[in-house]
Amino acid sequence: MKVKVLAAAFNGVIGLALVSSPQSAQAAAINFDDMAAPCAFADTQPLTNQYSSAGITFSGFGSVLNECGNFGIDARSGDNFLAFNQSQGGTVEFTFFDNPQNIFSFYHGSGSANALVLTVFDANGVAIGQSHSNSLAGQYAFAGINMLNPFTKAHISSSASSFVYDDLSFSATASPVPEPATWAFMIIGFGAVGASMRSARRKTSLAAA
Repeated sequence: MKVKVLAAAFNGVIGLALVSSPQSAQAAAINFDDMAAPCAFADTQPLTNQYSSAGITFSGFGSVLNECGNFGIDARSGDNFLAFNQSQGGTVEFTFFDNPQNIFSFYHGSGSANALVLTVFDANGVAIGQSHSNSLAGQYAFAGINMLNPFTKAHISSSASSFVYDDLSFSATASPVPEPATWAFMIIGFGAVGASMRSARRKTSLAAA
């Protein structure tokens, strides 16, 4: 009976090591407020590799503008956002990640109602996930996707003739690892199992004598 109890205790400690909550890599966040931005498209160029140091590049028609550009909505944080207008080429944007990601999100808004579609692609260029988000006129809405399989590219399209997005965030989910509290409990558990086994051996020796 004691052997079974010890085995159960040992298995319980091992179970804690395996059933630990997954931890995510530090999320990268971009709010576009770290650069001086004009009010008009005519005074800037589309965003490309300005954030390459963060592991992300852009390709499309979005430009970083100040909220003074009269888009019918203020920046969600700070004064800048990534802005799009049909008259400046379109409302489509590709985002490329240096490393595979699992989570990508941002907030979008417009002076009119907007239906936005976010599609992500794996390293082979195959679309593996899509999400839809609708915003009301003059309000921000959350758009995001959380994928078990990693992606390296995202495509954003909008129904509005002009829109903005702000407070972009992306991260990769790491493999499950034991949390500090779990490690501490494991050490205590192993110590208790060892002490119980030593006590059992002493009692067996005394009984034999």
